[in-house]
Amino acid sequence: MSDGELALGDTPRAKGPWFLVPEGTAATGCRSCRAVAYWVTTAAGAQMLVDCAVPGGRAPTATEAGEGVSHFATCPQAKQWKGAGKGRRGAR
Repeated sequence: MSDGELALGDTPRAKGPWFLVPEGTAATGCRSCRAVAYWVTTAAGAQMLVDCAVPGGRAPTATEAGEGVSHFATCPQAKQWKGAGKGRRGAR
């Protein structure tokens, strides 16, 4: 097998970075495209939607963690949300 070839049964993975979704995390739907996604807290403390329905991803179960990529990278309507939260902090 040469570099770049997949062995029988291998699933190509979506482009990362990949994020862990803790076991027991409830599924939710994207408000724009209605895709199933999971809210996680990043290492920096920010909330982010993770899409586990990508090649190589896996949804969390009650006993096993899942993993996926940022839903912002996979959502067809992501551009309409870009910068949506800017300006809210400190604007009183």
